[in-house]
Amino acid sequence: MLTLVGLTVRLHDVGPGAVATLFAAGTVGGVLGTPVGGRLVDRYRNRSLFVLVLIAQAVTLSALIAVASVPAAVIAGLAIMGMLGAMATTCTSVLVARLTAEDDGVRGFSWLSTARTAGAMAGTLLGGVVAAGPGLEIALAIDAGASVVQAFLISRIRTDRDPRVHDRSAGTSRRSLAGLAQLGQDGLLTVRLAAHVVTMTAMTIALANEIFLVTGVMRQNEVVYGVVVTCWGVGVMAGAVVTRRLKGVDALLRAYLVGTGVMAAAFAVTALFPHPVVNAVAWIAGGGCAAVQNVTLMALVQNRTPEACKGRVHSAAGTCLIIANTAGYLSAGPVISSAGPRNTLFIAAALIVPATLAMVVVVLRERAGSEPAAPGNTSSPPISARCSARPRRPAR
Repeated sequence: MLTLVGLTVRLHDVGPGAVATLFAAGTVGGVLGTPVGGRLVDRYRNRSLFVLVLIAQAVTLSALIAVASVPAAVIAGLAIMGMLGAMATTCTSVLVARLTAEDDGVRGFSWLSTARTAGAMAGTLLGGVVAAGPGLEIALAIDAGASVVQAFLISRIRTDRDPRVHDRSAGTSRRSLAGLAQLGQDGLLTVRLAAHVVTMTAMTIALANEIFLVTGVMRQNEVVYGVVVTCWGVGVMAGAVVTRRLKGVDALLRAYLVGTGVMAAAFAVTALFPHPVVNAVAWIAGGGCAAVQNVTLMALVQNRTPEACKGRVHSAAGTCLIIANTAGYLSAGPVISSAGPRNTLFIAAALIVPATLAMVVVVLRERAGSEPAAPGNTSSPPISARCSARPRRPAR
């Protein structure tokens, strides 16, 4: 976040086109890096791969110090950082699940969500201070040093995952699209991801709309806007704490359904009663629901994915979410311009409703078609025990 804030401030004088290109470069890099990271995670030792990715981040950030005054080089560097960041995210997801395997990684994913949110909030605040004071070069140096420290810490953990062991025991496809194919085999996971994409798009539109709601409809200043946005981050950290108590697939699905319902209600209530206090409370609830949705998705992927292709399935899910986030930002402008801030929140709430209903239908079908579970078994088994490049047809 230090680097992103610093680069945004540096390119602000160049023009809005440069800033937009900067964010687009990071997004494109993430989309390209996610499937690559998934394939590498399912091919090489994850801990060593993670260390190499972090070192590559440090080298890239150090190189950016020398070309920080060249906009084209800065944008290219951020695209590379987007790729490396996506690869690091995939490594993190798989290793965190390994560290807390007893509950499908729920506890680990919740702590990860808390750490990321706290880091993003602190990084944004510190990034503004560094950009206004010491400058971009210092921000780049701090981030490079942080990557080196991370690499050292990761190298010291004992937990590792060697996918070659699973390759010898399962027929594993090397294709990058194997993650998407595996998702397609699992009807519950497919609909869950599709519902999450729709919900995330609605959430992105609502967050982009917030500045117009606060300054336009509520007639408040930028300070109030900053406080309300901070409430969303507080909600995310609180929601991550709640998810640590979830056990089993049924609990994950129930938490998701409750979370989407509460988020839709939070958007609708804010639109009906546009007041800063109402907005702040609703944003705490909405942020909490966002954390619940993210953690339960990662845990569900972990629970229902064969070990041999966890990296590619996590990366496939990550790619879909990046695309959803981008689609939300691209559609936010036209929606806000045509509907206005209050109606935009109603639209965001309305988008969530069919996604929730579709998930309810799939859950009911899953329960109706499943056999009675053995005593003490609260988790549904993965659909396939192997990772293949295309869905298998049922035997005749």
